Amino acid sequence: MLKRLLFAVLMAFACAAQAVVYSLPWGPKPQFVDTNGAPMSSGTLTFYAAGTTTPQNTYTDSTGSTANSNPMTLNSRGEPANEIWLTGGVSYKMVLKDSGGSTIWTVDNIAGVNDTTGSQDQWVAGPTPTFVSATSFTLAGDQTATFHVGRRLKTTNSGGTIYSRISASVFGASTTVTVVNDSGSLDSGLSAVSYALLSAVNPSVPVQRDDTFRVADDSDPTKLLAFQLSSVSTSTTRTWTVPDLSSTFVGTDATQTISNKTYTFSGTHTGAFVNSTASGHSLGGAYDSTGSGVISLIGGATTGAALLKNSAGSAANVGSIWNAATSTDNKFLSFGTEGSFTERGTIDYNRGGTAVRYNTTSDARLKIKNGPARYDPNWIERVASSIHDVTWKGTGYRTDTFVAQDLYRAEPDAVKRGDDSAEIGADSEIWGVDPSKLVARLILEVQALRRRVADLEEKR
Repeated sequence: MLKRLLFAVLMAFACAAQAVVYSLPWGPKPQFVDTNGAPMSSGTLTFYAAGTTTPQNTYTDSTGSTANSNPMTLNSRGEPANEIWLTGGVSYKMVLKDSGGSTIWTVDNIAGVNDTTGSQDQWVAGPTPTFVSATSFTLAGDQTATFHVGRRLKTTNSGGTIYSRISASVFGASTTVTVVNDSGSLDSGLSAVSYALLSAVNPSVPVQRDDTFRVADDSDPTKLLAFQLSSVSTSTTRTWTVPDLSSTFVGTDATQTISNKTYTFSGTHTGAFVNSTASGHSLGGAYDSTGSGVISLIGGATTGAALLKNSAGSAANVGSIWNAATSTDNKFLSFGTEGSFTERGTIDYNRGGTAVRYNTTSDARLKIKNGPARYDPNWIERVASSIHDVTWKGTGYRTDTFVAQDLYRAEPDAVKRGDDSAEIGADSEIWGVDPSKLVARLILEVQALRRRVADLEEKR
């Protein structure tokens, strides 16, 4: 009875000493050849724990009782002396070297055939890299199919592990791989590179559908953001480029406040600011002395800054200007020139006189007084010669009024020149008259007339 018990104990220890093993993916006794197809005689195979340089045992047969030498030297046929069996549940790194000790390749994360207890890493070990720069390295042979643009990489450097994305991969005498690093840089201690298990070209991950893709708030997962692409044309990809700044999305179906924003438009735009309701939309803010305001509309060298149009053709205002001040004069518009906005005129409401004033620049600080005004006794006749009995084309309205081209010869300061084309077209510059420019000389004419009247009365 005691002998039977002792035998059972010894058998249990023997079984416990044996590892559960699985064959190499290439079979238990693979052959290795060089680039010429000749057996890699006297080459070596070394096995490590996956992702490390820690030696890891392999076994001579399926019983897992006897470990192989590590490294293993290949015979004249390029085969290991014994079969190779891997421990179940363990991932290996396998390094093949030629008889001179040069690394031919490294394969990481190897598990035995049918070993369901092993784990698969997301990174696959690649060939030994040669450092070139902080963002590039070379690989022996043509590796462009594996190391293609967009694929993720993990490299081992003196400064630690660097994660990158391939931005260029070109084969010449060797494959030069250029990367964009997530952070940090490659360094001269670059010793290993692994590529992502998933390819960047036609990966197995499906395109994310808009009815399933959601972004959740980090503190409240019930707050979700969804995208809807139903308005995009069939077989069309739309690109949304994010500016290099932190910002807030502005929607069309909600009232939102937009502040400190400069919008630059190019090309032709229709309805940049649209009154889409009968009551209109309000924009709040205030004009300041620099010429800045709620909205700045800036035209080009040959184009205007804005067009205000009532496209419905109704009697409603094209636009309204409202200054809500109740105790001071109300300024409605300022007209300015120069790069730093020099005010040249205004339209305002004189509260004391209950009248709207149209003001052109007449500030004494902008003028040099040369002496009394110069009276020209023939001026009134020249100006009068520009007044004609006219009928307006299009309306048929008949009246006595100025003709700008004629007035320009008598008083050019009162005329805004247009072009000299024979007929008015779509791009014509219309001539105009500013009667206010005649007021000063009319006052001089009245003054001279009063003096003549006074002289005549004294002679009676």
